[in-house]
Amino acid sequence: MAKRSERCPAGYYGRYCKQVCRCLENGCSYEGACLFGGGCVPGWFGENCLFRDVVPEAVEVKPESLASGASPSCRKTSHVHVVLKEEVFFTFLWLKFKGYYSGQLSLELSNKTHPKIPCLLPVPTLVRSTTHRVRCDNKMHVTRIDVTLDNGTSVCGVHVNGGRNLALGGRVHIKVNTTGEAKSNLDLKQDVTNQVKQNSCIDVTSDGGVITGVVSFEYPVTIHQIILHFTGLTLIGCK
Repeated sequence: MAKRSERCPAGYYGRYCKQVCRCLENGCSYEGACLFGGGCVPGWFGENCLFRDVVPEAVEVKPESLASGASPSCRKTSHVHVVLKEEVFFTFLWLKFKGYYSGQLSLELSNKTHPKIPCLLPVPTLVRSTTHRVRCDNKMHVTRIDVTLDNGTSVCGVHVNGGRNLALGGRVHIKVNTTGEAKSNLDLKQDVTNQVKQNSCIDVTSDGGVITGVVSFEYPVTIHQIILHFTGLTLIGCK
């Protein structure tokens, strides 16, 4: 059984204690695993709770008991329906069942311009004995997901991946103007959904010219969204 790390302060784990623990209770091990069988906080799922779940913020979820991402009581259904709050680049979803599921499964996606997009070659992969990971060969931006199952299947949870924050774990460097490279510190790359406290920002000054920032990654990545939180500046453009 994983043990709590005494090398990091509460709420953090990993090398240099840079990773944020997103376990619901009991905390994380040094490797990030939730201790004593604890789950992830709402809005996150997967190994070490690394993946952002967009289901809790969805406009509509059926069965409604799955609206929080996971239900304490399973529901028998043949159809799982999710309408997202905003368009996301769909890569995969997780379905949790009451027991092992070996029946038929089909997935249909849609967005603002395409009302019905069949999932090409849906590939269910067993993550755990009762959890399947489903992906499609056709990667796209979606606003709605419909899953069809065998009639009377007991579904206990659905999670739709909304991406990972690649700024976490020291994989991102930020360079502003020509004053040298400043590695993004823990506060600057912290998970933020609403606002950043002003004392967690990095001050940037200029002689009246345009401030240019460059974000670079350690390895090639596919970026769906870049979110910048700042105060006192006007963002002119991003490319």
